[in-house]
Amino acid sequence: MTKTTKGTGRSKSKASDTRSFEAQLWEACEAQRGSVNASRYKHPVLGLVFLKYVNDNFEHYRTELAAKLAEPGDDFYLEDESDRLDVLEDRDEYLAHNVFWIPSEARWVAEIRDQATQTDIATRIDKVMDAIERENPVLKGVLPKSFAASEIPQRNLTALIGIVDGITFGREDHDGRDRLGQVYEYFLGKFSGIEGRA
Repeated sequence: MTKTTKGTGRSKSKASDTRSFEAQLWEACEAQRGSVNASRYKHPVLGLVFLKYVNDNFEHYRTELAAKLAEPGDDFYLEDESDRLDVLEDRDEYLAHNVFWIPSEARWVAEIRDQATQTDIATRIDKVMDAIERENPVLKGVLPKSFAASEIPQRNLTALIGIVDGITFGREDHDGRDRLGQVYEYFLGKFSGIEGRA
């Protein structure tokens, strides 16, 4: 095993890796913009990133909860499988742990990723945003519902979904929230530069 030389630390390496990730993500997303005005593209791109974040967070908690419910001896253990499913679909269970509730009709894999090639994907995303806002009042009026009006060509939107699908937002030590913040900050800076030249 090679020792790290003085002056080079893991934190510095991690920071440069994060910047590299953000830059690569930006370049991939920007390549799908085409002739769409940056101000009309910004909200759909950032909306998709946020949508992936809340879905990842939801799925992480759901997986942890499912493991506890199925583990004999755990305080959460339930013997009956239908009882476990009821808990896994209990909105209040998620909200009580500061996790946004994602209804079945708004889940990333089934409603966004698996439907990405459909010609009505922009309208579908708008409906997903509506459903999440409806179930999480704190998000009311926050999520963009302008995908159908964004003028992003369907094939570009499909490619953009594929790019965002590649982002993984972790749950441990607020890694997911930190990564979301870093991506938002980087993207907003880039969009600001483009809009300033317009």
